[in-house]
Amino acid sequence: MQLQDELTSFSTLDLILDVSAAVPVDEPCHVSGSLFVPDELPERPVVVFALPGGTYSRRYFDLQPPGRSGFSQARYFAERGVIFAAMDYLGGGDSSAPADGDQLTLPVLADAAHAAFLGLRDGLQSDRFSTPPLEDPIYAGLGFSFGGGMMVIQQSQHADFDAMLIYGFSPIAADNHEGHDIPDNWDELTEAERRALVRAANTAIAGGELPVYHGVSRSSPAWRSHYLPGTDEDLIAYDEEQIATLCPRMAGIDVMTHGFTLPFAHRVSSPVFLAFGDQDMVASPHEQPRAYPASGDVTLAVIPNATHLVNFLPSRTLLWDRTLTWLRDLAELP
Repeated sequence: MQLQDELTSFSTLDLILDVSAAVPVDEPCHVSGSLFVPDELPERPVVVFALPGGTYSRRYFDLQPPGRSGFSQARYFAERGVIFAAMDYLGGGDSSAPADGDQLTLPVLADAAHAAFLGLRDGLQSDRFSTPPLEDPIYAGLGFSFGGGMMVIQQSQHADFDAMLIYGFSPIAADNHEGHDIPDNWDELTEAERRALVRAANTAIAGGELPVYHGVSRSSPAWRSHYLPGTDEDLIAYDEEQIATLCPRMAGIDVMTHGFTLPFAHRVSSPVFLAFGDQDMVASPHEQPRAYPASGDVTLAVIPNATHLVNFLPSRTLLWDRTLTWLRDLAELP
């Protein structure tokens, strides 16, 4: 792939992809997405399949706050010749929220994302999406925060992607926080016992059982630390009103369970691009590459003047350009 010297126009398409066969519930399920397709494609096109963070809809990748411009990662990539699929996770955004939401563990969400990816891939490699059928594209899976946990599991279990991009997620530290307080006998506990402990801790912190699908207020002090100090109030209000969604509690418990995704990360053999803000939730980003010992190509980028929610911040284009350069270099490898 060669990045475009001149920006290209693009078209958009809403996606509704059936994932019923991948979900252990007795009702139809779908995953929703938004597809951004450049009008001009390089000889070997790149497709990015992007999963958002917890309590974020796919619109995190297509931010369009009133009175502002240049906040949409999906449009930025499409203008530079990259096909971008911004996806909702199952149970959030415009995707299905099954009545039995406690079946939606993180691996189930990853399996649903895999089924959605197969639908996307089949559509792009035929004429289903009204684009010329793609021949020999490069597929890159992108996961941000909670979506990074899904992406690690999806790539480990299904090897859907030629490369994996992870923003702001650590398989090493529970809920991205080093020093997470875990009992001394943690390694002896079963997966169910670990989930139960994390669920009990969440209940204690919240002052009651979390709803099956729950959100997070953007006005809480803990959440505000994800923006840079001085972030305009109208931008935070836009996040709360237009971008926020709900998160299945069992998948959230999995993300907060120390070591849950690490065995999956150990099995990822594709090239991996890791990116963190220099003020991110992960306190030691330089330790993160060791989570991917099976990959022969791990790149780490630490973005200056950036907290967790980098797409809301002025430094976002530093991350986007670094990602595009990495994808370009990857496409030029033999």
